[in-house]
Amino acid sequence: MSRQVLAVPKILKQPNGDAKEIKEFRSKVAADQRHIKTLWQQRWKEVETKETDRRNELTSVLVQALQPSTEQQTLHDTSTMYRNTKIGNNPIFEVTGKINTKCQSMISDYKSFEAMITQMAGEQNDSVTDTWLKDVQEAEEKLAMGQEVALRKVKKVLMGKGNGHGGDEEGEYAGLNYELYKGLSYAERGVKRMVKGLPKDEMD
Repeated sequence: MSRQVLAVPKILKQPNGDAKEIKEFRSKVAADQRHIKTLWQQRWKEVETKETDRRNELTSVLVQALQPSTEQQTLHDTSTMYRNTKIGNNPIFEVTGKINTKCQSMISDYKSFEAMITQMAGEQNDSVTDTWLKDVQEAEEKLAMGQEVALRKVKKVLMGKGNGHGGDEEGEYAGLNYELYKGLSYAERGVKRMVKGLPKDEMD
């Protein structure tokens, strides 16, 4: 029993040693955390630098690829076109180059066809609007001529005379009615012919 009582002070002193070890452990953990954080920041900066360099390199390659090619430039000039890259080893690169060449050929053919169509259009230099205005003017002139003829017919009927002295009054009116009918019919036919030649929106 006496031994146990004597061992009590030793037991009570043990927490002090444990507290010191815990404090040292915490200090070590904090130091390790700072070290890891520093390493992580350095690594992150390296990754960002490499990413920026890679992005700039890719941008440079795309800019060069989108530049118009000359006739002397071939698909096998990858060593001079894209230095420090292996884009020429990609099978898609050659296929894309062939498609681009075909597109350029199609554009050239289109321009040739356009020039041919322009030449086949004849000597006609007037635009569609000018041609339409000329057609409208001609139609107006024809309508004016038809109107003038119809007015002369009506005037002839209004100023016309019968069979003269002692003529039959009914025969005189019959002649007037026939002349009036003839003039109005002529005017109606002329207007219908002119209307057929006008656009539908002008008739509405």
